[in-house]
Amino acid sequence: MDMPHGHYWEYIENEQAKQIIHRDEYVSKLRGHYCGWTSVSRFAQVAEMYLWQEIGWTWLDYKKSGRILQQDDADEPQWADVQIDYAIPDTNNLVSQVMRVEVERRLEANVSSGSDKSFAYPQFVVRFMKTV
Repeated sequence: MDMPHGHYWEYIENEQAKQIIHRDEYVSKLRGHYCGWTSVSRFAQVAEMYLWQEIGWTWLDYKKSGRILQQDDADEPQWADVQIDYAIPDTNNLVSQVMRVEVERRLEANVSSGSDKSFAYPQFVVRFMKTV
């Protein structure tokens, strides 16, 4: 986790750490390493991560909030409609994006490198996005 911003990262080696610290190169090179902002739920993290990929490094400095508008009522929800509200720095522009985030599939993997136990980790996809 980077502080004080509160962004989750995973599978970080020296190369990725340098990119994060210096915020250089294309954010697309860190797809699969960024896990989202700590202040929102998992579905909202996926939506926030999607916006980071669209906007780039400056996104990490935006004032933002996120919330679930609705989601299926399963024990393990498979979709959620998420709203991300943000202010574009140095402007008076406030933007609200609504996205449908779905579990597309699950990927079976060990829970840690020293464990034989596995877990089916959900893999998410953003199905649509609209500005409201």
